[in-house]
Amino acid sequence: MNITQENIDDLNVTLSVEISPEDYEERVTKILRDYRKKAVMDGFRPGKVPFGLIKKLHRVPVLVDEVNKILNESITNYVQENKLDILGEPLPNEEKKEEFDWEKQDTFRFFVDLGLSPKLEINLTKKIKVPYYKIKIDDELRKETINSYLAQLGEMKSVDEVGEKDMLDGKLTETDTGGNPVEKGIHIEEAVINMPDIKDEETKNSLLGKHKGDKVLLEIKHVYPGEEERAAALKTDRKNLEEVKPYFLLEIKDIRRFHNAEENQEFYDKLFGKDVVKTHEEFIEKIDDLLRHQLDGESNMRYQTEVRRKLISLINPPLPEAFLKRWLIAVNKEKFTPEQIEKEFDLFLDDLKWQLIRDKIAEMAEIKVGKEELREYAMAVTREQFRQYGMGYLPDEQIAQYAEERLKKEEDYNRFASGILNNKVFDHLKTVIKLDEKEISRKDFFDMIEKEEKAKKEKN
Repeated sequence: MNITQENIDDLNVTLSVEISPEDYEERVTKILRDYRKKAVMDGFRPGKVPFGLIKKLHRVPVLVDEVNKILNESITNYVQENKLDILGEPLPNEEKKEEFDWEKQDTFRFFVDLGLSPKLEINLTKKIKVPYYKIKIDDELRKETINSYLAQLGEMKSVDEVGEKDMLDGKLTETDTGGNPVEKGIHIEEAVINMPDIKDEETKNSLLGKHKGDKVLLEIKHVYPGEEERAAALKTDRKNLEEVKPYFLLEIKDIRRFHNAEENQEFYDKLFGKDVVKTHEEFIEKIDDLLRHQLDGESNMRYQTEVRRKLISLINPPLPEAFLKRWLIAVNKEKFTPEQIEKEFDLFLDDLKWQLIRDKIAEMAEIKVGKEELREYAMAVTREQFRQYGMGYLPDEQIAQYAEERLKKEEDYNRFASGILNNKVFDHLKTVIKLDEKEISRKDFFDMIEKEEKAKKEKN
């Protein structure tokens, strides 16, 4: 094995890898002997096919496979032994390509390109200033949040009279225009009609104010406007809809209306756990705590965007861009076109630059991610997701079980670890750069973000 390194520049390297018989012959021979032991061929007893015949039939594909394995192994070992910090994966050199005669050649030379990570020097001081937006809690936001929780824990209840937002349960019978049942027509015992889905005013008005037990003649296409929805409701195939009569008689069996939960002890217990909150004042205090947590999260996300943008601009790590573009095209050829990769390439570069900056800061500050931190982070993420579905009352033991299952998945594990590292680096940066605190209303805060997003879309 002979490997030589040509330094194209600080970020690009070409390796020349020469693989000779002493590197592969023993491996190839061993595989061919194993083939012989298992070979079954007419005219020979099992395992007794002449080695020369096996070699003639199988040597070339085995040789190609083993040489490529040795090439990959040798590059990996070389990178590790020489402590090369590479980006992406090795790629065949586009200019130095050799055509091999696998039947006759015994020595094979490959040229492989590597993209190197830049060596970073980062000097963090209070001269680096970024804005930090502190979002205020106002009465409107507090009221919206309370109403949202009341709605989350609400339920459907029977009422006496049909309203605009109600659900109707009833029987549907296919009829003629006079409301007389059609012989062998469709009859649905458990039909459900959603009043908000009815856009035809005449149909809607014919139902408003009706009571349980009332019968109403309806044009079915106005009750279920979509063909797929209509076919499903009538329990028939879509292709049969043309044969269905336009009118159905509805007999109302029940009228259901959604009611928000009431603010009482049962509501408090469902939202926060048993007896955690007992009075309206404690409830408002808890809501403010939740809002402060959420708004601080928004503030921190914005701070992270600001500091990320600032450090990328200041440090601007150089990257082997041509190599990285080739690598992205190679590894994504089944997923994205070169044009799609070109369009998103600047975003990819910014993400990579930040990752390099973040990792360097973590190394400088000796920031690491521990197992207990991972567990706590997974629990926090899981609990917040359950809270969004109105299930914040689940006990810690149950949340822990869900979190542990997620940590067993590599994608979730890596995402959580990256999230913790990001948070710790951003927290560290708060102590070494200057934060310019600005108090702002929620409306102005999100208007600012929306304006930026709009400008970004127009630019693209």
